[in-house]
Formats: sequence, C-alpha cells, structure tokens
Amino acid sequence: MKAIKATYNGKQFLLDEDVTIPTNSRAIIVMLDEGDEEWYQLARSGLNRAYSSEEPEYDLSQVEPNKNYEGR
Repeated sequence: MKAIKATYNGKQFLLDEDVTIPTNSRAIIVMLDEGDEEWYQLARSGLNRAYSSEEPEYDLSQVEPNKNYEGR
C-alpha cells in the first residue's frame, strides 16, 4: 500500500507525484477537508513506513493466534 497525493480537477484525479502504477491497480480515495494537510502527511508517512519495500513478507505459518482474544 502506498499513499499518493492527487488533486481532483472536477473531472479526474491528477497525481501530484511522478509514480508508476501497474495497470488494473486498485485504490481507495480519501477526500481531505480544508486544513487536513497535516493529518494527511502524518497518515502518509505512517503508511509508507508500515508498507515499505524493506518490510519483510510473512508466511501464514509465521502468524500465531492471539490467545487473549475472546473472539467476540
């Protein structure tokens, strides 16, 4: 997952950054209110750290169940 800043011109979203996006990539668009720029930067930096290219891939066999979860 990668956060990419874009601007809507009334017809389409124009990316504010030069990025390569594979064909048929899916996206979630979050509309920011005026003044949300600081929150956007914080969320973007957190997402980019959490899903960086240095993040190791985990196999399902490495995932352990949370024994404290009550399964509500």
